[in-house]
Amino acid sequence: MTTAIDLETTELLAALRAQVRGTLSGEAAVELLAAHESWLRRQDFRRLVDYTDVTGGPPLAFVRWADVAAADLTGSSTEKRVLAIAGSLAAGASIDLRDALPGLGEHTTGLVLRAVAHSTGHGDLVDIVVRYGKRFDPDTESGWTVQDPEAF
Repeated sequence: MTTAIDLETTELLAALRAQVRGTLSGEAAVELLAAHESWLRRQDFRRLVDYTDVTGGPPLAFVRWADVAAADLTGSSTEKRVLAIAGSLAAGASIDLRDALPGLGEHTTGLVLRAVAHSTGHGDLVDIVVRYGKRFDPDTESGWTVQDPEAF
């Protein structure tokens, strides 16, 4: 039986996207995790993701957010805050924004702002360009594209 641990990161991301497609806050959470480029690669996080191959449909992956919140996953303070914000968007996990937001770098702040805007349904109205070349593009399947840093 295939598990989330067995998948390439691109396969896991596709399955997560298939699971949340059509739910703005779920999409925002998945895209935040994908753009931050940390958690989806980690085995300890993947152990908290259920994966299923659906007959006649795309594979689906579901983050067990309650288990994520209860787990003592190691990571930088920024990584932990990104995970908490994603959990709040996806599953309503309670976080204190006064603790979660201060100290985020410019890049991560842009990712979080884009996720919040997407979750409101107004992501297409907001153009947040993040330094160092990443910006959200709602017209692409992957959601996040790399821009030429010289263009800034």
